[in-house]
Amino acid sequence: MKLAAYSSPSSKHSSTNNATFGNMRKIRCNSIEVEPTATIQVANSNVEKSTLSLLTSSSRAKSDSGSLTESDGMNGSENLEEKPEFSFNPPPDGGYGWVVVACSFLLEFFAEGPLSAFGVFQEYYVNERFHGKTSNATISLVGVLSGSCMATLGVVSGKLCEKFGYRVVPMCGIIILSLGYFLASFATEPWHLLLTQGVLCGIGAALTFLPAVVIPSQWFERRRGLATGTVNLGIGVGGIVWTQFNHLLIKKISVAWTLRLTAMIVLSTCTISLMLIKTFKQSTTKPKSVGWSELKNNNLLLFLACSFFTGTASLTPFYYLPGYAKDVGISANGGSLITSIANGASLIGRLLAAVSSDYLGPVAILLWAYTFTITAVLVVWAATRNFAGTMAFGIVFGLGYGLYYTVAGVGYLFGPPVAGVILEKTKSWGAPYIALKIYTGVPLVIACVAIVLIRFNKRSSMKIALAALWTLSSVLAHSLWPLPAKYDGGSGITAVGSSKISLGYTTSQILSDAVTRYNSIIANEKFTPPADYKVTEAPPTNGTMSGLLVTVKSSDDTLNLDTDESYTLNVPVNGQATLQSETVYGALRGLETYSQLILTYGGKKVVRETPVHIEDSPVLHHRGLMLDTSRNYYPLDAIKRTLDAMSYNKVNVFHWHIVDAQSWPVESKKHPELQAKGAYGPDMQYSYTDVQQIIQYGKARGIRIIPEFDMPGHSFIVYESHPDIVSCPNVQPGWDKLAAEPPSGQLNIAKPAAIEFAKTIIDEYAALFTDDMFHLGGDEVNRPCWDNDPDVQNYLKTHPNATVESLLADFYTDVHSEVARVNKTALSWEETLFHSEYVPPKSTIIQTWIDEQSIPNTVAKGYRSIASPASSYYLDCGHGAWLSNFDGNSWCDPYKSWIHIYNFDPWANITDSAQKKLIVGAEVALWSEQSDETSIDNYLWPRTSAMAETSWAGKTNSDGHVRTTTEVAQRLHDQRFRMVGRGIKAEPLQPLWCARNPGGCLLPS
Repeated sequence: MKLAAYSSPSSKHSSTNNATFGNMRKIRCNSIEVEPTATIQVANSNVEKSTLSLLTSSSRAKSDSGSLTESDGMNGSENLEEKPEFSFNPPPDGGYGWVVVACSFLLEFFAEGPLSAFGVFQEYYVNERFHGKTSNATISLVGVLSGSCMATLGVVSGKLCEKFGYRVVPMCGIIILSLGYFLASFATEPWHLLLTQGVLCGIGAALTFLPAVVIPSQWFERRRGLATGTVNLGIGVGGIVWTQFNHLLIKKISVAWTLRLTAMIVLSTCTISLMLIKTFKQSTTKPKSVGWSELKNNNLLLFLACSFFTGTASLTPFYYLPGYAKDVGISANGGSLITSIANGASLIGRLLAAVSSDYLGPVAILLWAYTFTITAVLVVWAATRNFAGTMAFGIVFGLGYGLYYTVAGVGYLFGPPVAGVILEKTKSWGAPYIALKIYTGVPLVIACVAIVLIRFNKRSSMKIALAALWTLSSVLAHSLWPLPAKYDGGSGITAVGSSKISLGYTTSQILSDAVTRYNSIIANEKFTPPADYKVTEAPPTNGTMSGLLVTVKSSDDTLNLDTDESYTLNVPVNGQATLQSETVYGALRGLETYSQLILTYGGKKVVRETPVHIEDSPVLHHRGLMLDTSRNYYPLDAIKRTLDAMSYNKVNVFHWHIVDAQSWPVESKKHPELQAKGAYGPDMQYSYTDVQQIIQYGKARGIRIIPEFDMPGHSFIVYESHPDIVSCPNVQPGWDKLAAEPPSGQLNIAKPAAIEFAKTIIDEYAALFTDDMFHLGGDEVNRPCWDNDPDVQNYLKTHPNATVESLLADFYTDVHSEVARVNKTALSWEETLFHSEYVPPKSTIIQTWIDEQSIPNTVAKGYRSIASPASSYYLDCGHGAWLSNFDGNSWCDPYKSWIHIYNFDPWANITDSAQKKLIVGAEVALWSEQSDETSIDNYLWPRTSAMAETSWAGKTNSDGHVRTTTEVAQRLHDQRFRMVGRGIKAEPLQPLWCARNPGGCLLPS
């Protein structure tokens, strides 16, 4: 047992005890490690954050950018060609991310900027190079094709990046883009331009545009709007600079050489920028695809209409402003300047959208955008024919265009060409641009009406339409606890038509009962992750699940350290889920995972990220919780509730420290006087029937019940019925010289009767408790207790070669031999190995607690170890001293938070792989000086959940990434709320606001 009642510099012990208790009082205090923020949310769960991504990244990239967000969880930057594996790693919100932002800005500037300046080329093509051969409508198709290729080739670009790598494909894009400009310089017919500056440049831009838009967002969470907004400025700034640059070059060196110089600049600068851009790997979660069920959403259809009409109107002013300026008497330089200023206003609008959407919401941003653009077109532009008025139009329209930039869709394909036709047909009007202005303004009015209809549509919210269309704006992630060994999620959301679990052939009553139990849990549970508290309606789904079929290879219900708990779980987008396992207990673990996959939104159950494929098994086979029921009594329902919670966390060992110095609550058939005189009362005892009930209750949940009968220390309570075999019973005052806490008392190791008593206890309870392990305790024995015992001293006088140490070693030999005789494996606390002359058999499992270094010391000696360091795994610590006259800390303060527990690594300081394998388990402990049935849930949960995950999944992912508490916190929030819903009064981790706002409660780095 691991207890000292208080810490006092005046405490005195023998030399042996001084070493022991000196180690005992060492408190390892790790410095706080602050990790960067991470946000995990369901696609339609957070309208503000969804819109932030939506309004700061181009919709043309959004449609396919899932491939760029798939990553393997490595900490920091990774080579772009690396294949993704499962993990989630929070973005650093800075660091190399700013280099990525800068390089992505340059990529946008040099690759996309020239496309935004096409209006300058159009003016020269129509009026000079191909004068009389073509029209505005035809030449505008060149710019339309380049822009439309970016808009329509996003999916192809994403798939190519996923297949061939995120440097190879963009590099090909840069080459194609440069080649397009170079070949365009030799064009002799307008259709040559369509193929080169139109199609080739558009394809090249599409391939380069994707990484530049998406990768920077991987590096940021809190500053994501600033980062993506900054990158998007590249197009706007590029449009301004390239408009003036091209205009000047065309006048100085001709259109042909301007195109050739552009090709060389684009090739060199974009190549350098691309080489410096790296992904930050976050998760393998794939974006949810849009299926037919989403297209049935009225708001989505309205939004698509809005996108089409916005695209129809948006590029027309930029393409035709230079020509308009010339026709109304403004110089060519003035027309280029107005176009540049409009591009500048556009980039300001994009930045405003990026940083303000979290505060104003998407609808407000879009309504402001349409207010600006409609006013600009139908009021300012319609009423002006001079430089100042046209400049005002350019500024206002550009600002509005920047605000809704990502909404404009495939209407790009139709807007400028139709505008060109209208312009040609209305030349005879005398004021041909009036029709063009009307053509530009009316679609914007229609788009605005669509947004207003969405705003006031009561049947579903705007965020569902946005999430269905632009699913990259959220990072979908499961809320499973503990983390599965292998998890592959898809992009679908599956409705739970039936969650009913059915069994293949089995004779296992345990599995049959478990199916009934989980059918009830799932039917009654309505769990929604706390971060999704704003989601009031069910999301659109891609298919329907029709229950779960469970099959096991063996119905054998043997449960021990070697039991196989592996399972494979598959949940398709549509149809029946399947769970397969080797054993009954693997199926139990899979059923818990299955229950956690099912979430509730708007009263409807769904499974996210389908198809789901999970292959799972534990790292440690002993994942334990020790409960002391001697110092304070726990009724059966509290113990059963604890076993339930253990099963929800895949904890598989209940270490029952059933007796200690304070009470003997368990029935004894051989020595009935033990509980008669040692229990706190007749209603605070565990009968044989009670014990058997707990064993069966635990086994039904895949939990082993291992008893501990601590000997020879912590034995005062035996004195109440057997005073002749106990030394130093309840010495007052002065107990602190003889025991770790009151009352003092140990079995008298010099008396054969004490040894025989210990053997009968082992025999009786080894038969009652069915597990093949038996814990002998063996900790905190106090030599002065025996040094002052007259019987011990008399024995030593008559046996000159004997010492207290040799007597203790003989006692350990006797009790360990008895455990072996009854075919059990002995467990003992580490003092048996390190603080005595006794050498335990190699079959003994040593439970380490005094010092974390005890773990590597144990396995170095060739013993199996269960890690229970007081510095990390003692759940009773941190509540101060419990002695009535001592106002101070307990010996093991401070409180062990879930963060501290999660950060503990049982494998630390062990480099030998064979020795690492000797660590067979980890176990938290609750000593009950200050807890009982009224507080047990708060003491245990969710802190035990932290140990549960690190012992099930280990400390690292398969790629070597060490998980941090920052990245797992939201899943633990989910698990805590899930447990509360199932009747476990788990204490909160943080204020509710933190659980609802992932990443919002971090210490700034």
